[in-house]
Amino acid sequence: MKGEVIFEPYVGNDYDSDGARLLGRRVMVVGASHYCEHFHSEHGCSKACAHFGNYRFSCRDRSMFFGNRCELFTQIVVERYCKWIGDKEQRKWFRTFTRFYNSFFKGGKATHKARVRLIDHIAITEYVQGAEGREPTDNDGLAMSSDRNFIELEKTVSLLRPDVLIFWGKRAWREVCRRCGIGDIEPEIQHVTLGGMNVTIVRIVHPVAYGFKRAHVQKQLTDVGIKILALAFM
Repeated sequence: MKGEVIFEPYVGNDYDSDGARLLGRRVMVVGASHYCEHFHSEHGCSKACAHFGNYRFSCRDRSMFFGNRCELFTQIVVERYCKWIGDKEQRKWFRTFTRFYNSFFKGGKATHKARVRLIDHIAITEYVQGAEGREPTDNDGLAMSSDRNFIELEKTVSLLRPDVLIFWGKRAWREVCRRCGIGDIEPEIQHVTLGGMNVTIVRIVHPVAYGFKRAHVQKQLTDVGIKILALAFM
């Protein structure tokens, strides 16, 4: 769709300097898409949106602007989680992030401070280059199959040079596998060429899903050479 927002990836402060040393591999997490209450099923996510460039998150009479444009959506999501911004109702989705990042640690639940330090060492991006609506009728597959998404992912991989891409769920995973010419997408770990680089891609059960199992995700991580961290990591 002409005028779609391109979501800039979040890059941790220590991703370039220390990410591979800490985790054994340089890691990029790939979500399927962002959601926005201003999404319109007819116009989609575009500069035609009256809120484009003015989107803000309000909490207790404070506002967080999404920079000058909505491209900073990912950074604001990560910032909200890391700084625990929002009231109890607005933080419900934080549990999804916590479940996922706990999988990088041995033993029990990691501290929030440890999870934030981990996030400092990775990159995070979204596959669909435009917000989606939350209603089933809003997500008809057209957004996921846009050429622009794959082109932007390749650009991101070429720029950030990750060793491993971890996909949350099947939606973007299926599309990337198809475009990379993989016939059998059942194996959860594949080796592909993206952005001129040979990378490993891993599909995990989406952390919000009932089938998400920490032990299985940890096995997937270790199978691709990612180190599991001690709870005392700081």
